[in-house]
Amino acid sequence: MELKVLEWNLNLRSNSNYENPDSNGYKIPIFVGDAIKNQDADIVILTEFVFCNKASTFLKKTFTDNDYDYYPKRSMYRKKTQVNEDEKEPRVNEILIDERNKQAAASADEKEPRVNEILIAWKKDRIKKDRIKLWKNSENEIYRQDCSKSEDVPNLLIIPLSVERLKLWVAGVRITMTSKKQPPKDKTKRTDFYIQQAELRYNEMKMVYYHLDKKTGDKSRVLIAGDFNNYRRGTPRKEWNFNRITCNRGDYTPYTPNGDSWDGEYIKEDNTKKTNNEDNKKTNNEDNKKTNNEDNKKTIPPAPEDHFITKNCFMENCKYERGFTDTDKTKKIYQGDSLFGIEPPNPDHAMLIGTLKF
Repeated sequence: MELKVLEWNLNLRSNSNYENPDSNGYKIPIFVGDAIKNQDADIVILTEFVFCNKASTFLKKTFTDNDYDYYPKRSMYRKKTQVNEDEKEPRVNEILIDERNKQAAASADEKEPRVNEILIAWKKDRIKKDRIKLWKNSENEIYRQDCSKSEDVPNLLIIPLSVERLKLWVAGVRITMTSKKQPPKDKTKRTDFYIQQAELRYNEMKMVYYHLDKKTGDKSRVLIAGDFNNYRRGTPRKEWNFNRITCNRGDYTPYTPNGDSWDGEYIKEDNTKKTNNEDNKKTNNEDNKKTNNEDNKKTIPPAPEDHFITKNCFMENCKYERGFTDTDKTKKIYQGDSLFGIEPPNPDHAMLIGTLKF
């Protein structure tokens, strides 16, 4: 059995552009849906997905019109007052929001949190959900992590899929930046800060395995994919580098392609190195100035933050895909290989693509 899997962080950043009461947030760019369709994956896992303005249009054109099913159908944070009770699953309230009714929609949701969610889609001709209802105390219960009450829990969706009568558990994950976001100005305290932050992220990943253990057994097939917000390659901080994402679980295998998720190896000015100012005063030679500037630079290693992890199945042909940056619609948005500093709603991560086999 082979399935093409695509994971992508859409960079919608949950609360972005919601400060304005007349705004329903970002619209997902058309090129995002086009890029997903072009990959023709069997399973699609989206992180930093938000049921924002026109999300229903994105979901219809990207998935429904192309014979995909997906979950969830609506945000878990919107009110259910407009849901028809006879429907098996609630309609996405966002469908009822349009440009002419922004103020009414904002008023209806003014007290509700908007946080990043996970969305999983699959081809209907290959895969069917085992059960479409969220039954408690059932081995087929779908699990969605409520992130509205704490910043130190992962974005997490676990869903059981049936592939030609073989069960596959799929978990979409985003390890958050945690509640410790701003490092102290005092450099002597920064090391402790980053260690504490890393431990919080590590604890989030342990939560992922905890919830999977509650639903799966030793022989269950499990696919985990997502954005783990781990530290860069070669980091001296061992508390949360990409070698720790399995939390020392021998039953899970990680898959990390060469390269990185968003940045690429790049050169950064190093203010800790000092140029020889006396030499600069003695001569105006451009070569000397260039040498001094080079001494002030250091190489920053790549940051692979998106990974696959499997149990009782395996991945092949894993890669970070940036082809969406080089189209007629996106050349003005993306300059070169680096996705650093790209503002929402444009994705700031490469796609993670691979072949799942079992």
